[in-house]
Amino acid sequence: MHRVVCPGSFDPVTNGHLDIIGRAAGLYDEVVVAVLINVTKRSLFTVDERVEMLGEVTASYGNVKIDRFHGLLVDFCATNGITAVIKGLRAVSDFEYEMQMAQMNYRMANVETLFMTTNPLYSFLSSSLVKEIVTYGGDVTGLVPDAVLTRLRDRLGRELGPVRTQQGIMRGSAKLGLPRAAGRLGGRFRTSNRHEYTVMPNRHTNAPRGALAFDLRTLGRQAGSARERRLTVPAPDDLRLELARVPVGAAVDLELRFEAVTEGVLVTGSATAPLVGECARCLAALDTSVTAGITELYLYGGTERDEEERYLDGDMLDLEPAFRDAVVLALPMSPLCRDDCPGLCVECGVPLADAGPGHRHEPAPDPRWGALKKFEDQPTGRAGAVDLQEG
Repeated sequence: MHRVVCPGSFDPVTNGHLDIIGRAAGLYDEVVVAVLINVTKRSLFTVDERVEMLGEVTASYGNVKIDRFHGLLVDFCATNGITAVIKGLRAVSDFEYEMQMAQMNYRMANVETLFMTTNPLYSFLSSSLVKEIVTYGGDVTGLVPDAVLTRLRDRLGRELGPVRTQQGIMRGSAKLGLPRAAGRLGGRFRTSNRHEYTVMPNRHTNAPRGALAFDLRTLGRQAGSARERRLTVPAPDDLRLELARVPVGAAVDLELRFEAVTEGVLVTGSATAPLVGECARCLAALDTSVTAGITELYLYGGTERDEEERYLDGDMLDLEPAFRDAVVLALPMSPLCRDDCPGLCVECGVPLADAGPGHRHEPAPDPRWGALKKFEDQPTGRAGAVDLQEG
């Protein structure tokens, strides 16, 4: 009898999970869906509730069994006589983490891992994304089984309710960032359009999250573990001061290091973006770049949160607020087209850099002497008149 285990937290089970379970049930004699008991992780549903929901949505499969486990997966496999694990892969980023786990499981207990590619209809889907959407009033019909949808709406709708904006309830979007709309600089710079950092579920690619949101599942929480990323992302809007700005959508080069520490994840690195605007001396167009240093600590989530701190959203880290703060602080208040820009001629307004070193103006005569010379030129008709001379 060929038995495989399909492990996971299933908080909650989605149609993506159900697709993998159903396909595995058609290939093996028995599929054991094992719900992980993780006391260190805050879950929306209890283990019993998750087991109950899985039992409901897999009732039509006669060879699917629901169980639970804690500790090492290989120990669960040994206890239940299972020699293979089946995992669904949504994207290449999933494979990097799952391959590491698969190799370790095989080394420890000769447990094989079989990878099954996700149905393209669910390549963007995850339990955390579903919870975010429902929390902020979005509709996840078709993404989770109907029985799960009812429980989600009942729990999240009653506890939090929908978030309303000026445009009404946010439909189909997931809020990733903190409620600070423009980072910690919101009170210092123009923020007439308050930003809500949201991303839309992307049904056409494998990357539903925003360009500055990072999945840190592969990093783990072991203090000292680190990951480095080099990538290019489009610049968000409203990165500007009076005379200088970063164009919206311009290519921003990021060099980042994510390091797990005791309190959370420390992000260090730099962002280099093109800079446009006007020179503060000669008003010429700028064509240069700006480099901003990024150093930010993201704390693990807890029951009480400080508005002045930044927090991880599960395994997701939203870098956009910290990125905005760093770039705006790096923008020059008085940008120059070059360090030795001579500015404009005070007489005619010509850029001195274009006019050259020979640019001169004749000294303007003192208007007071002009008025006196008019008297000198007029005949007085009197003897002994005094001649007026300059000097």
